[in-house]
Amino acid sequence: MNRKAAVSFMISSSVYALLHFITYFYESAWLTLILSVLGVFMLLSAAFLLPLKKIQLQLFLVIAALAVLFFTSDSFLGDLIWDCSK
Repeated sequence: MNRKAAVSFMISSSVYALLHFITYFYESAWLTLILSVLGVFMLLSAAFLLPLKKIQLQLFLVIAALAVLFFTSDSFLGDLIWDCSK
């Protein structure tokens, strides 16, 4: 399980870095959506790869961001799952 998590984390972070570089020059709604999905995938694979003590800061930041979104958004699920048609 650790080997699979390490490989998935390495692949998703490499693709994320490449797509982040591409979206800097060519902005696209679909590329931004793929970046957000890859970011969540990296967080989940890191949760399986690393012990809880090593990802406390990342989890705190994600929970804080979700709390801010929940209290400041009109449509929590609509803003959480970004709409590509905008």
